[in-house]
Amino acid sequence: PRVILLPTWWKARKLLRDQFEKRGWEVTEDSSVLDSADPAVDLTWCSGRDVPWHHVLEGKIGSNLYYLKTCINRKADMHRMIEKHARKFPGSRLMSAIPTTHVVDLVELREDEEDVTEYLEQLKEELKKDGDLWVLKASDSNRGQDVHLFSLEEIAKTKMMEILQTSQSNVWLLQRCIDPPMLYQNRKFHLRVLAVAKGDLEVRVHRNIVVIPAHSQYTKRDGVVDKYAFLTNHCVQSTHDDFSKGKSLLLQEFCQELVEDGRAADFATADDLFRHFFKNICDIISEVFAASKLCPAGFFPMPHCFEIFGCDMMIDEAGGVWLLEINSDPSFALYEGEKLEPKLAEIIEDVLDFVLGDGWAEGAGKCGGAENCPGTDKSWSDWWRENPHVTSVYVAGFPFYNHEKHGVSGAGAGTGAGAGTRIGAGAGAGAGAG
Repeated sequence: PRVILLPTWWKARKLLRDQFEKRGWEVTEDSSVLDSADPAVDLTWCSGRDVPWHHVLEGKIGSNLYYLKTCINRKADMHRMIEKHARKFPGSRLMSAIPTTHVVDLVELREDEEDVTEYLEQLKEELKKDGDLWVLKASDSNRGQDVHLFSLEEIAKTKMMEILQTSQSNVWLLQRCIDPPMLYQNRKFHLRVLAVAKGDLEVRVHRNIVVIPAHSQYTKRDGVVDKYAFLTNHCVQSTHDDFSKGKSLLLQEFCQELVEDGRAADFATADDLFRHFFKNICDIISEVFAASKLCPAGFFPMPHCFEIFGCDMMIDEAGGVWLLEINSDPSFALYEGEKLEPKLAEIIEDVLDFVLGDGWAEGAGKCGGAENCPGTDKSWSDWWRENPHVTSVYVAGFPFYNHEKHGVSGAGAGTGAGAGTRIGAGAGAGAGAG
């Protein structure tokens, strides 16, 4: 089999090349091979702007990205999907796992001839009961762009209105700032969790979870909010005058510190504490992807594609786990440094083990796992075209799903959140054929 590698970060490219070649793949970085009507390549690994979507949608090439996933990676769309999901399944925990969020759709407000400032002033009355600090972020932003921190008093004032009026984004979220958060060395942090989705649809959450601390200590001085203390996005922190790399650590290391400092009295060991956090993380991510399967207009997972999603999560002072957002095609640059680069190598090795499966070892064009084309030697493209009605959904462990109604079987138990492997299935879930 042959793969074309066009990722953005050179270190990730080298790791990918090594792992593909180790598996007997031919690796090329020559994008001109994609110009042919019938390209001699089986898989692309590249950023969204470089994907040959015409070949992928025809089923000729596999891709490391899904074509449509707006209900996952667009913040407002994901929030609306979760709201709809929670109404449909009252037993869902998702609404209690995301901070209070309000979608500010400037297009809808203009169509309704509603003044944006007046709308925000009215919204402030509702926000008062939920907290004093709010994050304003564009629905389609990534890499920490268009993310701003406001106190309750600043909402609808000059600074916020200038941002809304001058930005190219039309849909925004006002999201409650998790306060008080759990701290690491008196600094706020968020977690970068990598979830790998394969085919249509199986998901795994990787155990190498990174704790990304803020540069400044978590304090307020005379009512002034320091964005470097509250906004932990890597792109925001990297603009600090004294920014330095290498401050991030693994969640397992943080759990060890919590236990040693006596801040986790309910857990005998750091491993017990990590398993507790990891299970909650997996449960939340699993349910998001399960909800996405009921949102075909916003998520179109294809059997010959897979994707790594970067899930940004937080832990509050009481130990509760929160989902902030999910990013498509996340940057691997935060894994720089002698401590985290070996962990990135583990991630890439594990991801390829998961997404390539046994089928690829038999030759070019084979599907990436037994659940995608069981008992057949057909290529991805043939199988996909001949079985467009076949789907699988990630549901085991969700008691509020009606398996008969949705035509879902619970086959494939998965490895479970507490398994010894580095990749664990969220909530013990697996893919079942529908």
